[in-house]
Amino acid sequence: MGIVATPVSGKWLLRVEAARDPQTGRRTQVTRTFYGTKREALTAYASLVVEVAASVRPSRSGSPMTFADLATHYLTSRDYLTLSVTTQYTYASRVRSHILPLLESTEISSFGRNDVKSFALRLQTELGLSISNARQSYVLLSTILSYGVSEDLLSVNPCLGTRISWRSPGDSGGTAKLVVPMPAEVNRMVHSARSTGDVSLANLISLAVATGARKGELLALRSSSINQKDATLHILRSLKAVPLDSGVVVGATKTGQIRELSVQGSLHILDSQLLYIQERAREAGVSLVKDPYIFCDALDGSTPLHSSTVSSRFSRLSHKLFPNSSFRFHDLRHSMATISLNAGIDIAVVSRRLGHSKTSTTIDIYGHPLSDADVDASMVIADAFSSEAD
Repeated sequence: MGIVATPVSGKWLLRVEAARDPQTGRRTQVTRTFYGTKREALTAYASLVVEVAASVRPSRSGSPMTFADLATHYLTSRDYLTLSVTTQYTYASRVRSHILPLLESTEISSFGRNDVKSFALRLQTELGLSISNARQSYVLLSTILSYGVSEDLLSVNPCLGTRISWRSPGDSGGTAKLVVPMPAEVNRMVHSARSTGDVSLANLISLAVATGARKGELLALRSSSINQKDATLHILRSLKAVPLDSGVVVGATKTGQIRELSVQGSLHILDSQLLYIQERAREAGVSLVKDPYIFCDALDGSTPLHSSTVSSRFSRLSHKLFPNSSFRFHDLRHSMATISLNAGIDIAVVSRRLGHSKTSTTIDIYGHPLSDADVDASMVIADAFSSEAD
């Protein structure tokens, strides 16, 4: 979703996610062609977000105001329209991707401090946002609520004076409890994503489990990253951000390592994704760039999917299938690691696939599976000596 450059200079595609089809359950999109500068396209996109948000909801005359109503009110206000074009785009995107998925039908009159704390937690547990990203969306929520107070749409902004305890990443040390999606759960997510037409998400999930690569590393992959002859994948860089004004920013991986991973058993996933973006480009009447991103947002493959977009889509999918779980996309790395370790794969091999700088890091994070394996080892040794004594 967002603005997509086309091969024609000054021509942009504006894409906004709308409601799901009530019969098929598939995500629908509103796509428009726009001619002008990038800044003008950003403004047009922000307006389209407001238009779509208003069109997918019936009139609520006489009904209590919901967050969807308040958000539309704010996005058409003078407060919003006097912001810079880039800020308008960012705010509109955050409203669509982070706030409305969690609060769309919530009535603002009954929204209190406990609801604020719950929203902050859900930004991380359900949408999989980092602390920094979650804070920015939380601040935007407070901005919209303050606007509502200034317009006498509600009496108080419950965000003010509320202390939020942000959730630390689950893989920051060996003491945190790992959340590990099991193979059956991963297979359900892949099947569900594919059945609703989200081919890229299905392939991303499959590849994340198969390789153990970080989300940013997967999104930075280009077609040249694949060695078809040797069935290997080159992890050279990581997606850092997709800024609005400076284009795609990629840099070194988290540990600065460049690694080559075997994809002997998962090459078909990459082939499936390449075929998908080729067919999508052909249907749109555009040509792929010379070395396209494998998981791309632009129809021509020139820009990758945005990290927060992937997190949002994954979180919505996993929460729909497993409402009592709090899977994040990053947890798919844990699936690869624990499955490999429990199967007896050498810890050094698992550590290298994960891209850890030291094997001790892998041991610290996955100490529990290793402890179980250690118990198995002790029992094997005990059985061996016991049989000798007999």
